[in-house]
Amino acid sequence: MAVAIDTAATFDFEPPNRLFESHLRQPPSYDVAPDGRVVMITSAADPPISVILDWTELLRPLGAPN
Repeated sequence: MAVAIDTAATFDFEPPNRLFESHLRQPPSYDVAPDGRVVMITSAADPPISVILDWTELLRPLGAPN
């Protein structure tokens, strides 16, 4: 996000503007250069999600109570 400010007479600011879209689930890896350019590292695909059903059954061999 970026906010334009004016400090000539008083401190005044505009509403924030979105700089770029990101759908990252982890903290984004980006930096802003002094000239305003943005460098961002993104992945091409989301990692797979594993859903384990009856996961408590996997604990039985470890001696977990029923």
